[in-house]
Amino acid sequence: MKTLHLHIGTPKTASTSIQIFCKENAQLLEKQGYCYPILPFYYPGIAPVHNAHFLVGALKGEDKKEKERQIFQEGMQKVRALFQKYDHVILSDEAVWRSVDWYKPDLWKDLKQEADQGGFSIHIIVYLRRQDQFVSSCWNQIVKQRTFQDTFEEYRAKPERIVRLDYYAKLEKIAKYFGKEQITVRRFEPGKFVGGDVYTDFLSALGLP
Repeated sequence: MKTLHLHIGTPKTASTSIQIFCKENAQLLEKQGYCYPILPFYYPGIAPVHNAHFLVGALKGEDKKEKERQIFQEGMQKVRALFQKYDHVILSDEAVWRSVDWYKPDLWKDLKQEADQGGFSIHIIVYLRRQDQFVSSCWNQIVKQRTFQDTFEEYRAKPERIVRLDYYAKLEKIAKYFGKEQITVRRFEPGKFVGGDVYTDFLSALGLP
């Protein structure tokens, strides 16, 4: 069966590096029947290699929800067209992991409907960083960006600033639509990667050497 591989991050797990790797090696992937497409959707501040952003991207202005729905449908049409040539299509954007909590709560249902109608399966790939290390990494980043000057203890005490850390509960919601067998979960931790690095590990998650 044709398969849409959706890599959803999470944040702070080298997602952008994986995306750039896929783009730079697109021709080699295509020889194996895998397509990493660069789609014609523009979002300010979002690089084109985040090719799954159309699934959750927020727009501004009147009728934004309708426009977002149109872009979603157009993007899925392009995915179905790619399946005419390739057995596998790869989409990636770490924003998906967070957006399904608040901005796109119906995404999994919508994707399941698209897959059923289009006759393809959906394979979810997610990397998880140990929660304490993830929170520390988020704090380091926003301090470097000078977003605010809270101490780590102050930041940790404000859970609304931290992405939801109950990983299992979020994975259960995905499994409700696609089944546990269609979810690949990897630990983002040195020494745990297949082949010793995140690129080889990601390829193995796709079923490639």
